[in-house]
Amino acid sequence: MSTRKFIKIGNCLLNTNSIMRVWINPKEFQIELTPNGTTGFMILGSGQFSAESDKIVVNKEKYPESYNYVENWIQEIDSE
Repeated sequence: MSTRKFIKIGNCLLNTNSIMRVWINPKEFQIELTPNGTTGFMILGSGQFSAESDKIVVNKEKYPESYNYVENWIQEIDSE
C-alpha cells in the first residue's frame, strides 16, 4: 500500500483515504470516492436508503499533470 496520504489533482489535494476505487482506462482514470452520507425515507418500518459516490475523471489529454500524479501513485501501489 502506498504511504502517500494525498494526491494532487488540479488545484486540490485528494485524501487517498477517501478513494473507494479507481477505474483504469488507457486515456483516463475514474476515481470513485467513498459516499459521504445517505439519503432516503422510512415510513411505518419500511423505506428506502441510498448513497451516491462522487467521481473524479482525470483525462490524460486534458489534465496531463494530474494524470501523471495519479499514474505515479498507482505505480507505487503496483510495485509493493
